[in-house]
This record gives sequence, structure tokens and C-alpha cells, in this order.
Amino acid sequence: MEEARSYFPPTVNVRHLNNNWLRKAMEGTKWEAMRDKVKGSNIYVFVETDKDLKPSIQAYMKIEKQFNRTAKLDVLREEWADDLTYDLQPMIGGMMSEEWNVMEPADVVKLKDFPTKTELIGQIAGSIKQVTTKLAVGVKQVPTKLAIGLKKTVEKGEEAGKRPGPGMTRPCASDASCQGLAKAWKRLSRAAVFGYAKE
Repeated sequence: MEEARSYFPPTVNVRHLNNNWLRKAMEGTKWEAMRDKVKGSNIYVFVETDKDLKPSIQAYMKIEKQFNRTAKLDVLREEWADDLTYDLQPMIGGMMSEEWNVMEPADVVKLKDFPTKTELIGQIAGSIKQVTTKLAVGVKQVPTKLAIGLKKTVEKGEEAGKRPGPGMTRPCASDASCQGLAKAWKRLSRAAVFGYAKE
């Protein structure tokens, strides 16, 4: 028992409880659905936080493998075949306190792959940041492409012999003025992304 307990995180409660007392304690509570599973000699593991769930299931799997419990239970089934009133299993199941549904052993083992609440929050935050980054990059490219497009249009017009009319100044007379236009567009687009526009 002590060796098995050492596999689990120190914040997890690992207990060997009397089945009759445990069934009596479950009466009238949300744990009552688990009463029918309480048979034979069992160790009960009470995990209070989601960060201890994955290490607890991994600890169970190590114990299962190291002590070869499934093979030992098969031998006991053969020896006690006539005297057994229930099926010997390496795990009787589990229950989550938020849902209060009895989980089969195969479903309990699957929980080792579930992310913790903190990991989920990190994944969601990363996804949100990724969307805003893509949006900001897309908005940043629009004014730059517009300035380049204006410059090329003016250059094509000059090559074709078109000149600005009297009193009109030529847009993008130099590379410096086109860069200034691009900078102005960038400032405007940044202001629009953050929800305000400076005048």
C-alpha cells in the first residue's frame, strides 16, 4: 500500500477504505451512483485539482504495469472462480465531481491526455493573439500596397506622356513623398485597428 501511495503526487489522497463504511457514507450524496462499483479490496484516489489528474493517472498506469495487476487478477479469477460474487478488475472506475457520472475504467485512463484548465487558457490566449496578429499584418499591408500602386500608376502615366494639368502637383514626385504617404497610411491603419482615429 505504501509503495503504491508513493507513485501518486503528494497533494492527492490515496486511501484504503472499508467498503461497508464507504457505501454508507455515499448514501444520499451525489457519490451514491458509485455504490454499486464498491466491491472487493480497493485503493481510492481522491484528486482535488486538475493539475494532479494527469500525474495520478500516469501513476496508476505505472502501478498497473510494474505489479502486472491484470495477469495477477486473471490467476485469482481462476483460483476463486466458484467463490467470486463479483468481477475482479484492476480499476473499478471513477467519478468527476462536477458531472457526478460514473466513468468506466477505459474512460478514466483517457483523461491522461486531457489538458489542464491552465493549458486550455494558454491555448485560447494563443489562438486569440494569432488572429489579432494576422489582422494587424493584413491591415499594415494595405497602405503600403496602395502607396506602391499609386507610385506605379503615376510612373505609367508619365511614360505615356500624361502630365498633371495646370495647377496640379504630381503625386509622389519623389520616393521620399511616396514613403511619407505610406507612413501616413500606416498611422491611420494602426489607429483604426485599436479603435480610435487621431485627427
